[in-house]
Order: sequence, then C-alpha cells, then structure tokens
Amino acid sequence: MKFFLAEFLGFSLLLSVALYLGSLHYGSPVASSDFLDAIIDKNAILDTTPSPRLIFCGGSNLAFGIDSKEIESKIGMRVVNLGLNGALGLEFMLNELRASVKPNDIVILSIEYYLGIEGDYKTKKAASKNFPKALAFYHQNPYQEINLFVDNITNGLKSNVEAITNPAEIEPNTTDNIYTRKAFNQYGDIVTHLDLAPSATLADRSKKTYKHYPGITLLNQLADFAHNHHFKVYWLYPNFPQSEYDINRSVIEKYASDISNELRIPILNSPQDFVFPDSLFFDTVYHLRRTGRKQRTEMIISILQKNHIGANQ
Repeated sequence: MKFFLAEFLGFSLLLSVALYLGSLHYGSPVASSDFLDAIIDKNAILDTTPSPRLIFCGGSNLAFGIDSKEIESKIGMRVVNLGLNGALGLEFMLNELRASVKPNDIVILSIEYYLGIEGDYKTKKAASKNFPKALAFYHQNPYQEINLFVDNITNGLKSNVEAITNPAEIEPNTTDNIYTRKAFNQYGDIVTHLDLAPSATLADRSKKTYKHYPGITLLNQLADFAHNHHFKVYWLYPNFPQSEYDINRSVIEKYASDISNELRIPILNSPQDFVFPDSLFFDTVYHLRRTGRKQRTEMIISILQKNHIGANQ
C-alpha cells in the first residue's frame, strides 16, 4: 500500500510538471508587447519626470480621452497619464499612485462610474507579471492563484495543440492593434486609434442600479494621504455617451449626490459636463475618438485654468 501511494504521488508530481510545461506558449510574442505592460512605461515616465507633475489617475477613459501634450503646453506643468484599464480596480490605481507621487504634485482623479474596488484578479496579475512593483498594489489571493494556474495549463495546452495541428492558421500578432503596449505615446496617451473608423456599436453599455459607492472611503483615505504628503488631488467626472447618460441619468445623479456630500476631494466638474454625442466615441462607452478627445481636452484645460490649477496660474 505504501509503495502504491509513493508511486501515485510520484506520478502526480510528474503529471503536474508535464502539464505546466505543456501549458507554456512556445513561439508566442514576447510579453512586453502586451497592452497591460504599458504600466511599465507609464511608471518609468512617472519616475523620470521631475516634480511638480500633473498626474491623471483612472481607467481607460483617460488612456483614450486626453491629449496630455496639449494640457502640458497650456497648463505649464509636466503631465503624466496613468490611465490604463478600469479592470485593475480602484484599490490598485490608488496604491500605484501612492507609490510614486511626490510633494507639490497635482493629481486629477477621473474614474469610471462605479469602478470596482478590487478589480479583476486576472487583469491585475497580468499587469504585475513583468512589473513586479505592481504586486504591492493589490492583495494576493491563493484561491485565485490556483484558478489562474489551472486556466494557464488549459489554455496553454489548447494553444500548443492548435499550433501543432494547424500551424498555417497561427498568425503572429500585429503591431498596429490599438490594444498593445505600442499604442501609447510618451505621455501615456493611446494615440493609435485616432484616425481609425469607430466600431459599429459601443461596448460596455449597461443599465446601472443605484447603490452607495464604497469607493468613497478609499478616495477619502487618499485625501488624507495627500494632505500628509503635501500634494493636491482633485476629482473629475469621466466622459460618457449621451445615450448611456440618458438611460442612467437618475442613478448617476444619486451617485454624484453621494460624491458631492461625502467626498473630501475638491470636485472640478459635474457628470453632465463630459456627456458627448455617441458619434464621438470609438469602441466603448469610455473611449473617445479624435474629435471627442480634443473637445474633452479643451474643457479640462478650461476647468484647470478656471480653478487656478497649474504652473501658469
């Protein structure tokens, strides 16, 4: 019986190793081309840009939605756009900010409506794969780690089988896709989509249900952190399509009321200010096309100037 158990355990170990090795993606493009690896470049920009800096923090509404170079020229402060992906979650974004913000910086927070606190674990794991510093931006979850391990084995084996059985059908990733690391410019803005035709329909449409936003607590903790570390932080509502705003108007108004009554961060605009025609959006309800990006940028500059925010004030 003991001999059988030893053999079984040994076989299980060998099988696990074989499955793991089989899950590796041979011939795949290097990870540094992945969209989420842009976090490496954004943090490098942040680390090498002297203070004071104007830092935009949020999800993809910022990645697709501002012209940092234009803001920098009009406001007179170096601009860094940290906006990447809302699936990273609010906690991740604020921890990323805390890790690099310096005295005299100015932070503009612009997060998507009801942005999740914890975010998507797989997305966070992918962002930290080649940027170990990001491991400190979220809590490691053993259960999620097991799920990811199993998924990687399954997906890896499937990919390798397909590569062996249908080698002619495997096409290398192209570099002109907007969801790659190369899509970003030197400020952290996505620019490769600006001259492309929009999608026929916008993704991420939803009918929202009102609930008190728990993220306000984390945001107020950031306000305290800003006070103690001598930098300023402001709140800016994100852009949103007219049709989505009309459907969710009552919920967004209640959300904004909670923000107005409880948030200890100065609020620079109202939700209605950045509601644009659907035709100005690219592929989701938060991604602006060139014209929409230009309009929003001009409005942000005006808001910052009106509130005397920036070196030129």
